[in-house]
Amino acid sequence: MLKNGKILVVFIGLVCIVLLPSAVVQAEARFIVGYTGDDWFAGIQGEHRSRSLMGFIGYQEDVVSGLVALTNQAPKPLGYVQAGREVFLGNIKYSVEAYGGNPDFHTDLLAGNRLGIRGEYKQQTGKQAYGIAGELNLLGKPTLKLVPYLEWRSTGVLKAHLEAGTESIAVGLDYGFALSPQAQAGVFAAYDFKNKALDYGARLTFAGGTLTGAVNTETGMSLGLAWKGAECPFAAGIRWQQKVQWYASYTWKM
Repeated sequence: MLKNGKILVVFIGLVCIVLLPSAVVQAEARFIVGYTGDDWFAGIQGEHRSRSLMGFIGYQEDVVSGLVALTNQAPKPLGYVQAGREVFLGNIKYSVEAYGGNPDFHTDLLAGNRLGIRGEYKQQTGKQAYGIAGELNLLGKPTLKLVPYLEWRSTGVLKAHLEAGTESIAVGLDYGFALSPQAQAGVFAAYDFKNKALDYGARLTFAGGTLTGAVNTETGMSLGLAWKGAECPFAAGIRWQQKVQWYASYTWKM
């Protein structure tokens, strides 16, 4: 009887842990320096992340982040601000994010400023998944992009997508697979019918970092490396495409 009572208490405790609202909140700031290919820059980045459980296996994560930096010659502001939510419920996952500035700052320091919203919806059915991603930009020339896609999972993940929008009409394939428990690899290719450009390349993701290489018939070759240690406050990234861009940052928890 006593043993059964202990089991019941443990079971109720586990159910309460799963069902009661809970949230993990993280806030951090980063000091960042780098080189755009033309100018040096320095700035501050902040991020607030909150994750709460939904049911037995679901979660909701809210992220607000922003970065502001200044270049050293003819001071020019760089950076972005964005706020988004990601929800996972069993076999369904969706996200939405609003942004202003350059949300692709960490992959291209001088990518054009934008103001808009982007989102994604994905549903898993066994070893297959389907979904759609989209983006609406309102800054300057309004642009719209929709990307429906299909995924197949076996020893790796094969993804086929169609991109249709005001700037491009393209089809593409992406195949990712595991090299080891600590390393993932992938190859990708896409053809843009509107701009008559072929983009293809490969990537390698290892502990804390991602190495990418791509060739585009219009913009040429590019290489990129991003690294962020799980328990290390330092992070760094470097990108080469005609010019070399790089950044390094130091993070402290708040």
